[in-house]
Order: sequence, then structure tokens, then C-alpha cells
Amino acid sequence: MGFESRRLASRTKKPPPPILSHEFIITNHGDITSVILMIVALGFMFQWSVPFSQFMVLPQYNETRPVAGEGDKTFYRSGINDLGCIAYYTVAWITFHCIIQEYVIDKIQRRLHMSRSRLARFAESAHLGPIAALACGFAAYNLYEIGVHKNFSLLWQGYPSEHRYLSLNFKLFFLIQISYWIHQFPEFYFQKLKKEEMKERSGYSVLFLTFIAVAYFTNFVRLAAVLLALEYASLSLLHISRLVYFSGKVSNTGRIFRLWNLLFPIVRLSSIVIAVLVLWGGLRSHETPYINFETGNYNTHVIRLDALIFLLLTQVYLFYNFARFHFSRWNSRPKTVEPLPRKKQNFKAKKEEKKVQ
Repeated sequence: MGFESRRLASRTKKPPPPILSHEFIITNHGDITSVILMIVALGFMFQWSVPFSQFMVLPQYNETRPVAGEGDKTFYRSGINDLGCIAYYTVAWITFHCIIQEYVIDKIQRRLHMSRSRLARFAESAHLGPIAALACGFAAYNLYEIGVHKNFSLLWQGYPSEHRYLSLNFKLFFLIQISYWIHQFPEFYFQKLKKEEMKERSGYSVLFLTFIAVAYFTNFVRLAAVLLALEYASLSLLHISRLVYFSGKVSNTGRIFRLWNLLFPIVRLSSIVIAVLVLWGGLRSHETPYINFETGNYNTHVIRLDALIFLLLTQVYLFYNFARFHFSRWNSRPKTVEPLPRKKQNFKAKKEEKKVQ
């Protein structure tokens, strides 16, 4: 009997997909990317492959500069050679995403027994929530290290001579962020997302990637770090609230969403004020008529104005979607119908009715 059941199970078992087919790549993409990471890391063991591994793994453009009261310190600049690190870190993000999905999120989803649409949203929030919280803390730490909390004018003072030289943490923050938002696009393929889900996620992924990459390569890193810290604070609270809601373990999730509803407009207003102060006020005092690629000076009137318009339109668009969502939700609420008051009948009229009957 046991032999027969095993034979029937072997017959019904699906055959493995052919090598290099779409199904094979989707099923084994975590193993494929981890092998790529190991091959590049093994390059440090051989002298002939060390330069390639250094180009792919280690941050480029390091320089030693004297710092008042601290001696010589190592700083980093941005450049075209950063593409190697961005590519390697993107593969690392895909591997990390696969590990978290398989060993953490999938196990939680099996216990919760959610629908397919809720599963996709839960997985999205499970990835974005913790990542946004960590990125917010990382950006705030880098700004604290510079001393922006003591002197707000450091967001524009010393551009570009001081802004283009980054600490290791600051450079890694931007490289990790750029590679994270790039890795989102192959994940659409690996997760087999629907067109509607893909359209929604690709919209904000393109927005984040464009903003971070342009700010990094044009040396507007301090302004970008402040705006990202604010945005990631709002984003982390939103996705953590969604995680609590989709899990169904907490009965009253309205308080968490109310906190996000309060934080969201504050972040929008703060981002607008900071962008206007830095781009229209601070950097305006020492702008240059032309771009200087040697010194990394992109503080021209056209670039500043375009950046300010882009940021303002983005904030207005986000707030418009926020307001439209809440207005539509308010209008869709079921309206309570008040019961009509009963007419008071005369006691004498009731007696007469009974006599007639």
C-alpha cells in the first residue's frame, strides 16, 4: 500500500522546468544571483582578478584630505566608475530579497491565510516598511555626522567644494539606495506581478531612482538626504501600519493610520519649505552660469529651477492623491438614516377607535 501511494505521488509530481527557461530562472533566481556574488568575491583571492573585484565591490574615487582639528581623512566622490558597485549591490539586493521572501515572509503568509491581492500588498509592505525605517535612520545619522542639526545652512554652504566629498557612510547610503530601487524592476518579473500592480510600483520606483541618482551625481547630496529622511519616515509608518492591518492580529488599527494621516501632510509641507529655502534661497547667492564638470558645480539657474519645480510638483501630486483617497473614502461611507419620529395619538381618539371596532 505504501509503495503504491509513493508511486502515485511520483507520477503526479511536476517535472523540473528546462534549464534557462522563464520558470527555471524565476524559481532559482536567488541561487543564480548568490553564485554571481560568490564568483565576484572569489576574485579577491587571485592577483589577476583583484582589480575587477575591487571595481565591483569597493567604493571608488577615494581621496585623502586634511580636516581642521582631525588630521587627514579619507573621502569619496561620485563618478562613472560607481556603476560597477551599483550593479553588484543590485544583485546583492535581489539575493537578499529572495532570502527574506522565502524564509520569513512566506512562512508568515502561510499562517495568515490571506487572499492573493492581500498577499501581494503584505509582501510589498513587509519589504518596504523595514527598509524605509533603516534608510531613514541611516540618512539621519549621516546628517548628524555632518552637523546639520547645529547649522541648517550647511545644506547649501560650501557647495560644491565640500558637498562633493562624502564620508564612506554617506557614499554607501546613496549607492545602496540607487541599487535598491534598480532591483525593484527585475523583482516585478521574479514575483510575476500583474500589470496593475506593476504599474503602481514602477511609478514610485522610477520617482525614487531618478531623484536619488540625479542628486548623487550632481552633488546635491545633503538636500537629498534631508528630503529622503522625511520621506522614508512617512513611508515606513505607512507600510508598518499596513502590515499590522493585513495581519489581522490587532483589532484597532485606526490609531496607527491616524498617526500616518497626521505625519503625511507635515512631511509634504516640510519638504516644500526645505526645497525652497535651499534651492531658491541658499544656493541662489553663489550660482554659476555654466556647469563645471571638473569641480562638480551644477548650481546653475536652469538646474536649480528645474529641480525646484520637480520637487514642488511631486509634493503637490502626492498630496493630491492623499486628499483624493480620503475624500473618496469619506463619500463611500454608508450614511445612517435617522428613524422618523412617531406621531403622538390622542388618548381619546384611541378610545373612540376601539368603540367603533
